[in-house]
Amino acid sequence: MCNRKHKRDVGRLWWLMLPVVAALVFALLQVAESAQERVLLLKVVQGDPAWSDASVEKQLHQILSRNQRLRVLPARPIYDDQPPFPEDLYNADSLMHWGLEIGGRYLMVVVVDKTRLERRKSFSLPLIMHMYQTYGVISGELRLMDLIRGRMLASEPFEVKIKGSRVLQQTFDDDRGDPSLHMTAMQKTQLFEELQQKASLLLVERLQELTGV
Repeated sequence: MCNRKHKRDVGRLWWLMLPVVAALVFALLQVAESAQERVLLLKVVQGDPAWSDASVEKQLHQILSRNQRLRVLPARPIYDDQPPFPEDLYNADSLMHWGLEIGGRYLMVVVVDKTRLERRKSFSLPLIMHMYQTYGVISGELRLMDLIRGRMLASEPFEVKIKGSRVLQQTFDDDRGDPSLHMTAMQKTQLFEELQQKASLLLVERLQELTGV
């Protein structure tokens, strides 16, 4: 009888303690989240930016640094015994495990695939004149992860386009190799800087949409 009563008492005590234990676990998780909620690990993979010293990474750091609720850190090992950034940029499990080991709340990976100029004919009067419009185009992939909750928030392509110079070609022949259609080095530099600025703003807006920070 005593043993049976003892088991019932233990059972009642456990059920009474269960809400307390659950609340404690929840509180600990909230503390862990709040301790890391401001940390964003940022990784940008981009070749040498064409015609510009600026880059998407520099632009992103500059824009995100204005957000007082967010702390941005380069996605690289902090200590010598930590692993290097995964070589496979598209392996979600590897990225998630790496980010958890390094620490932080979010991991943002931006891969810039292409930065290019496009020239299109916008208007034409055969044998009289042709109007050409130049565009700057940047495209790539965005990966955004919530490390604490183990969620992939975004895995999507992006493309940004802006208009450059417009040139009127008055010639009988439609000559796409006409030197007058080419942009100067200064024009290209300005166009690519504006292009990367616009792409960075788009990525920051997407981050804010998905995280609320």
